[in-house]
Amino acid sequence: MSSRREGQLLTPILSLDIPVAEDAPALTRAICESLESLRPWMEWAQTEPTMEGTLERIEINAINREAGEVYRYIIRRHGEEPVIGACALHVVNAEVPAYGVGYWIHKDYCGNGYATEALVRLTRFGFEAIGVQRIELCCDPLNVASMRVAVKAGYRFEGELRNEYLRPNGEVRNTMLYSIIPSDIVGPAN
Repeated sequence: MSSRREGQLLTPILSLDIPVAEDAPALTRAICESLESLRPWMEWAQTEPTMEGTLERIEINAINREAGEVYRYIIRRHGEEPVIGACALHVVNAEVPAYGVGYWIHKDYCGNGYATEALVRLTRFGFEAIGVQRIELCCDPLNVASMRVAVKAGYRFEGELRNEYLRPNGEVRNTMLYSIIPSDIVGPAN
């Protein structure tokens, strides 16, 4: 895991890599090991992933990336094999352009600042490499950890959207909306 990969984003501690087929076993394992902590927040975490499903999503991600619709990364600590999470930018409004952001961290690696570090790097990539003018972060009001990550990463709270989304269990919920624009960023990129 020491060689630099094409499209890789680096932070002082983390490597954000574009997922490829060889990453499927480690990514599938990380998701399976974290399902219980992901299920309350992530629709896609309601069923256990399969290797075939992960490979299919990696192929779809490559197509979406080529179209400029989604920029998905797996997260690792420098020089280490295990996948400790994932993050992505996805188009919300192509005309602006505005993107949404999402992320998750393996249950064994939560609480170490990895989500914040990955989010800061992904945000800079959005602004500097693809010219994004706005990035939105939406989360469940019960997901206090995600709200803390948003604030630590420099996102501003814009409001609470009432009865805006369904939790994976089907319950209607509000959505906390955070955003960041290029002028909110201060200092050099990592």
